[in-house]
Amino acid sequence: PGYFEELNRMAGRKPMEARDLALAMQIYSADHTGQYPSNLDLLTPYLVRRQVALSGTNQFEIVYHGTWEQLKGLPIGTIAVVRDQQILMGADGKAWRVYGMAGGLGQLVESADDFKSWEAEHVIVPKK
Repeated sequence: PGYFEELNRMAGRKPMEARDLALAMQIYSADHTGQYPSNLDLLTPYLVRRQVALSGTNQFEIVYHGTWEQLKGLPIGTIAVVRDQQILMGADGKAWRVYGMAGGLGQLVESADDFKSWEAEHVIVPKK
């Protein structure tokens, strides 16, 4: 229990902010013929409209640059659309990173291989 309490303390608001960004991306896409945003600055009006204020201390980046249509039929709760650039190190030396999922969830993920295998399963590169 202490390990996960420490990990949650280290992650702070990151999972909630990842969730908020993922939801804003979803709403943005609905307003832009299904296209996801090209940069996070485009989400500011959507966050303001929902009265969401980000801490400004977390550094997220978009990892999905396709359309909502390209996600149809996929389990959207498992598709990463945004990730924190910072990797957290747990007390046991394991690496953790926060992702925002297309279904509007913030998720803290553990990795032993620099997130390569996890991202191979959860980050979609859309077909052009």
